Amino acid sequence: LREIEPVLAREDYLRLGEVYARQNRLDLAESAARKALEICERNRFRTRIAIAYTTLGVIYDAREDLDRSEEMHRKALALDIDLSISDRIATDYANLGVIFSKRNELDSAEEMYLKALEQHELSGREREVATDYLNLSGVYFDRGQFDKAEVMLMRSLNINERLGRKDALAEVYFNLGKVFRECGQIEDGDALLKFARDLFTSVGLSHRVAMVTELLNAKRPVN
Repeated sequence: LREIEPVLAREDYLRLGEVYARQNRLDLAESAARKALEICERNRFRTRIAIAYTTLGVIYDAREDLDRSEEMHRKALALDIDLSISDRIATDYANLGVIFSKRNELDSAEEMYLKALEQHELSGREREVATDYLNLSGVYFDRGQFDKAEVMLMRSLNINERLGRKDALAEVYFNLGKVFRECGQIEDGDALLKFARDLFTSVGLSHRVAMVTELLNAKRPVN
């Protein structure tokens, strides 16, 4: 029993940290994740150390503390590479891509998203591949490379249609609508945005419905 107590405590604190982070109870989430990290480091649970770093990275990202978030995700990446855990390596790259996107460091964001895409394609993770394409479309949109953004979105659309992921499809149509509007195709863009709004409504994402409605009511395209 004494030998399994650290394992049980580790999993409890890791789970609590993730749950509190999803609930946006960030102080509690950080406390639980730090406790999990302490137990993992003391008992040399290297795989779980990486997970604790990732959870802390997500928490700091939610607080807009991007430097500390990057630090945690880089620590997770280093461990996951050392342990050769391909799925987690891809997640680490994607998380770093999000950080760089928020800083508008688009070259670095593109590099991270492409690395995540490569890992996900190698492991056949179609859902994640679709998300990687969506993330890359955001980089190209912010650069004003609307043709490349549309290509990425259509790739994501094809996968999500095949998988029947309505929430992900809504995000793709929303972003396609923005691309069309930026290219001056306002009528087509609005039609895509309205379709996205219907999908968001059908899956109960009211905050996204409000965002699309705001965009449709805007006098000109906004990011």
